[in-house]
Amino acid sequence: MTKEQKYIAALQQLGVYNPAFDPVIHQLCKLEREEGRADKAWRATAAEGKAPLATDPAYDALQRIRQAILQHWDLRRRPLSACSGRRRPRRRRGSRRPRRR
Repeated sequence: MTKEQKYIAALQQLGVYNPAFDPVIHQLCKLEREEGRADKAWRATAAEGKAPLATDPAYDALQRIRQAILQHWDLRRRPLSACSGRRRPRRRRGSRRPRRR
C-alpha cells in the first residue's frame, strides 16, 4: 500500500475524504519523498562523528521543503477550490464590511 493510499484510507475512515483532495495528497507525498532525500543529503555533509550544521545550504532547502509539507498538511484551512486547482479570489485591503451596531 502506497503512502497516498494510506492517506486516502485514513481520510475515508474519518469520513472526510473527497476526490478533490487527490492532487493535494499526491503533491504531499512527493514533498515527503523529497524531504527524505534532502534530509539524507544534509546529514551526509556532517564531519565524522559530528552533527550537521544548520548553516549548511542543504539545511535551508530542507526547511523550505518542510514548510511546504506543513502547508499541504493543513487541508482544513484550504478551500475546496484550492484543492481542485482553482484560485480563491483575494480580498482587497480596506474592503471590509462595516460593522453592525
